[in-house]
Amino acid sequence: NIIKLIIFVLPPVAILTPTFSEKLMIFLYGSEFIESAKALNILVWVCVIVCFSIFSVVLCLSIDLVHFGWWTAALAAGVNIMLNYLWIPTYGFIGSCWATLICEVILAGITTFYLVKNLPNLCNIEFLLKYSLFLPIWISINHLLLKKIIWYGAMAISLLIYLFAGIVIFHKQMLKTFLAKKNWLPHKMISAKVFSKREGDEKKNG
Repeated sequence: NIIKLIIFVLPPVAILTPTFSEKLMIFLYGSEFIESAKALNILVWVCVIVCFSIFSVVLCLSIDLVHFGWWTAALAAGVNIMLNYLWIPTYGFIGSCWATLICEVILAGITTFYLVKNLPNLCNIEFLLKYSLFLPIWISINHLLLKKIIWYGAMAISLLIYLFAGIVIFHKQMLKTFLAKKNWLPHKMISAKVFSKREGDEKKNG
């Protein structure tokens, strides 16, 4: 569930950041720092991957899966130094941002590989397939909204669509239970599923 939450909550933040990054830089530091918005647009994805990596590392520690840690850190440091050496003279701070992102992707990818290898049921394939179909549709809607209305209005509407669609698609039972508690949905629509779940729990305990 934590992995689902990370996947569901963090990517929209990174996707929407380019919408307001320049305005944020101007507001915080003035127009002379507008170029730093490009760095923010890249580094926000680093933050997304780092959040996932922190959870992955904690999970690895909990199952004593640490044998690969020493060489992955050395690999990432080596790649980072090499890419910074090659890219900073040509691309400046943007090159450094991309180098950092690539290293985080390498670290997260290796950690995920070992986790999936040792915990086959870690990833919910159905959830990932649904999300991989849902996300491009939402991004397209977001771009259409940005063309039609002012950016902060488009962002607010886009987030509302994302949250509502996400609950409907990924958490149908939770939505039904909430609506039933509010007397907005007949209890009989959820009673069968709830009864089935209770019956299964009783069999396990019995």
